[in-house]
Amino acid sequence: MVEKTAIKCVLPVCILLSTVLPAKGNMDSYLLKKMNSLLNNRLWASRVFFDDYTLTLFGQRIQTEGFSLDNSYLYALAWYGIVFLAVVFIGYFVLIKDYLKKNKSKELAIIIAFLFAGLTEQFLFNSSIKNITFIFMGEVLYSYTGKKNRGFQFLNIYNKTVKINCNKLQKMIEFYEKIKW
Repeated sequence: MVEKTAIKCVLPVCILLSTVLPAKGNMDSYLLKKMNSLLNNRLWASRVFFDDYTLTLFGQRIQTEGFSLDNSYLYALAWYGIVFLAVVFIGYFVLIKDYLKKNKSKELAIIIAFLFAGLTEQFLFNSSIKNITFIFMGEVLYSYTGKKNRGFQFLNIYNKTVKINCNKLQKMIEFYEKIKW
């Protein structure tokens, strides 16, 4: 029970450490100086971002002269915005909750490692780096869409439904499930 709660707290803690701590923390305190030193001035770079830029809903282009945003969460917040980070947060929360329920400990270990690595590297949401956790998210999203002859339904407005047929994806999953890894 305690382990499950701790695992659920990993992402919120990572986001809080990445955003609230540099934005609101006293950078002259002993603890933050030590953390900043351990993180190779990443907290200082985050503070520079918060001092020079404002948060936007859909992100903005930023010029990082003299410093680099080596933090995936802050990078996503800066470049993609609050909405993107909220959607990703929800996606990871659903993923972790689903994998805890299914007791997928190996996958959870990978997800947690990626989330913690996101504190010191910006690869987590960078599309040039292949983040395997998004494949896990796709699997969970597909599992919520239903099984055969069903699809993912959205935009239920005025009794009109947009439906994406998932039969081909189901056949691919069945094929890969037969392979003895």
